[in-house]
Amino acid sequence: MISEKLIIESICVWLAFWAIRRKYELDHQLDRSMQVVRWLIVAGAILLARYGAETYEPLRVLAAVLFLSFLVWPNLTYHLVLASRRILPSSKSRKKTEATLAAANVCDPKTLTIANLKRNEGPERIGFLGG
Repeated sequence: MISEKLIIESICVWLAFWAIRRKYELDHQLDRSMQVVRWLIVAGAILLARYGAETYEPLRVLAAVLFLSFLVWPNLTYHLVLASRRILPSSKSRKKTEATLAAANVCDPKTLTIANLKRNEGPERIGFLGG
C-alpha cells in the first residue's frame, strides 16, 4: 500500500505548485482523455516505484520524475497528448487536436508565419503568454 508519508509529501508539493499555476493562470484546459492520461501516468509511476524498483533500483528515480512531473505540471500531459494526436494517422485524433487548439486560441504551428504575427494583435493571439 502507498505510505501515508508519500501521500502527505505529494499533497504538499502539489499544493505549492498549484498555487503558482493558479495565480498566474498557467494551465491549459485538459479534456477528458488528457485527464485520464495524466492520472494513469501518475498511478503508473507510483506502481513502478513500489514494485519495479525492487528488481532494478534506477526505476525508482524514473518513477519519481514521472510522478512529480505529471502531478505538478498538467501542461506536460497537454503537450504529450497533442503531440501524440498529431503523430497518429487517425482523423478522429486530428479533429480533436484541432478543436483543442482552436479552443485554446492557438494557431497551427505549420501555418504560423511572420506575416500572421504582423496581421494579428500580438503574441497572445497565437497562444504565447498564456493567451
